[in-house]
Amino acid sequence: QYSGYVTMRQAVARSLNVPAVRLLSNIGVYSGKSFASRLGIVFDEKDTSLSLALGGFTYGVSPKMLCGAYAAFAAGGVYKTPACVRKITDSEGTVLYERVGASERVMSEDTAFIMTSMLTSCITTGTGRRLNTGIPLAGKTGTTGLAETNGNKDAWMVAYNSALVATVWMGFD
Repeated sequence: QYSGYVTMRQAVARSLNVPAVRLLSNIGVYSGKSFASRLGIVFDEKDTSLSLALGGFTYGVSPKMLCGAYAAFAAGGVYKTPACVRKITDSEGTVLYERVGASERVMSEDTAFIMTSMLTSCITTGTGRRLNTGIPLAGKTGTTGLAETNGNKDAWMVAYNSALVATVWMGFD
């Protein structure tokens, strides 16, 4: 269903496809891939079409990659390669292992703020509104249809605030 003219905030909140594809078309696939690459998203050389705006990757993305990308928005535009273990201590609090990783500014604080503001709309009024439980969150949902069942093949949710980022994926790998 075509929704007519909408703001980007409405498009993100309602997970509308046409505005996402149109935006990628306007900025160019190369520009979009360049920005996403700075956020840790990996592309195959065959990933050159506007379907990237809807997650149409040759090999897809992992929940870990998405956590890292959205963590950059939560961190005010600073990207740090995601890791599953940040620190290990013994029973007395002595640090046995601590992750050391470089961080890099990948977007301005203003851009991160605006993106977070738009992604908050997904939680407050959009497709992620079931997470609107009083905890301030921003996030994005995504689905892939499965024609044979009239249902979804994949369902994604990334939600974050300044302290935590979580990615959930359900589907068929």
